[in-house]
Amino acid sequence: MFFSSFNGTILRIRAGDIPVRIQRIQKGKSMPVFSYLAYPAQGAKETLLADLSALDHCEVIPSENEKILILVTDTPDEEKEKELQKKLKALKSLESLGMTFGHTGE
Repeated sequence: MFFSSFNGTILRIRAGDIPVRIQRIQKGKSMPVFSYLAYPAQGAKETLLADLSALDHCEVIPSENEKILILVTDTPDEEKEKELQKKLKALKSLESLGMTFGHTGE
């Protein structure tokens, strides 16, 4: 279980794959890794969860007590990262993304 603060509210998040992500970073792989708070459009949390889960290079973790999702992306290179960003911008179920972490290996 992962706890994070958001606007003064404590979020409870199941974080099954986060240790794998940390291990990948520690092994020295140079790849863009980002995490975001993903805000769904009105009433579209489940749709957004499905849309994000269907994208390559994305892992989605739902918050248990807020209507937001945690999105972790790890693309193999900058070109794939740009492609992913275009796909994210096109999602109708996504209201906005707030970046919480970014690492490009530089």
